[in-house]
Amino acid sequence: MKRTIFLLAAAIAFSAPAALTIDPVAYAAAVSDSNFVTTAGVSGTFEIESSRLAVAKSQDTRIKAFAQRMISDHTQIANDLESTVKASGEKTPLPADLDAKHKQMIDQLTKANGVDFNRLYVKMQVQGHKEAVDLFSTFAKSGRNAMLKSFAQKTLPMIEDHYKQIKSISGQV
Repeated sequence: MKRTIFLLAAAIAFSAPAALTIDPVAYAAAVSDSNFVTTAGVSGTFEIESSRLAVAKSQDTRIKAFAQRMISDHTQIANDLESTVKASGEKTPLPADLDAKHKQMIDQLTKANGVDFNRLYVKMQVQGHKEAVDLFSTFAKSGRNAMLKSFAQKTLPMIEDHYKQIKSISGQV
């Protein structure tokens, strides 16, 4: 019995470093429906709020068009997420506000102007959409709640398209 416990403990200890090499957002999404709901909710809210700033502040027509698409698409995604959460029985509520990290990012965008704003917005959008693609693709494969998993599978192609589009814009800004 002691030997079995020892071998089990050793297996856990030796596998832990491998788990640490996984993307933390993807790993959390793989093990928690509630983390997916919270992370996707905050991410979507950030996309909408930062893009409203871009529509108001940017003079670059490519950025303004992308930002308008983000407002439209992420508003629809947020509505779909909300209805899926309710229908799925998931107990985690959608976040009512941004987390500290995303509030700080909005503050940075609010203070930036001109070319500096454009570069910062695009950089944040590239990073945010990469993280969203990782989150949604991981959850689409390993989510536990079938309705949320289906939502992730259905939404992933749109987020991948956003990521592709913003990467193209980033090469031109």
